[in-house]
Amino acid sequence: MTRHLGEELGGLVDGSLDHAARDHALIHVARCAECRAEVEAQRALRARLLDLRAASPALPTGLAERLLAVPVAGPVAGPEVAPCASPAGAAVLPAPAPPPPRGPAGAPRP
Repeated sequence: MTRHLGEELGGLVDGSLDHAARDHALIHVARCAECRAEVEAQRALRARLLDLRAASPALPTGLAERLLAVPVAGPVAGPEVAPCASPAGAAVLPAPAPPPPRGPAGAPRP
């Protein structure tokens, strides 16, 4: 039974395998139609992605650095933090949560 290359296929396509692993993978691909088809598909995809990258407009200078510098927001605490918009477009704040019940003379109930 032949063991297919699996994750090694990606390394073969992107050139990240060392010499011995590359030779092993090439021998396997020469004998295995399934892995050969997968290598051809990955090479076609890689070529297409490189073409898209070349055709894409360049990012403005410093955009990536500015985006990486944006602080990461924590989770939203709850609906009382985020106002929502009414159908008319005016901001509507959610109703505040009711106060906890109190016992006689303002003492909190157990």
